[in-house]
Amino acid sequence: MYVVQTLERAKWERGRLPASITVDNASEFCSRALEAWPMANYVQLCLIRPGGPTENGFIKSFNGRLRDECLNVEWFVSLADARQKLAKFRAHYNHERPHSSLADRTPVAFAELHRRVTETTSSSMGRAVGPRSTASNQVILTVETENL
Repeated sequence: MYVVQTLERAKWERGRLPASITVDNASEFCSRALEAWPMANYVQLCLIRPGGPTENGFIKSFNGRLRDECLNVEWFVSLADARQKLAKFRAHYNHERPHSSLADRTPVAFAELHRRVTETTSSSMGRAVGPRSTASNQVILTVETENL
């Protein structure tokens, strides 16, 4: 349920949804709510085959950066402290830190550029601009759990 709440928050914050979401078979991604949410929001849910972690290299790369740049250097004294420090990391990662895979842009700047290009291309081709857009794969979503 926390994953669905996080996806709803991301939908509200960004104003659009990706065309697809790729997840592994971890327990937080195995629920009826998560099965229903993509259908209700016209988002394709792509599952990684068990034992095939290389199918989603973006998240594996991100997990390594999160571990190296945040989890291994911070000391969390409470759940509130962990949330505050992870929120700070998330803001820095999305808004300030340039990514070489995005032509040295931040994920937020890349998503905005992509949105403008998509709107220009769609309107110049006579197509209606839809509410969804494929944005950066590197924008972090955080799942908050209350009972850790």
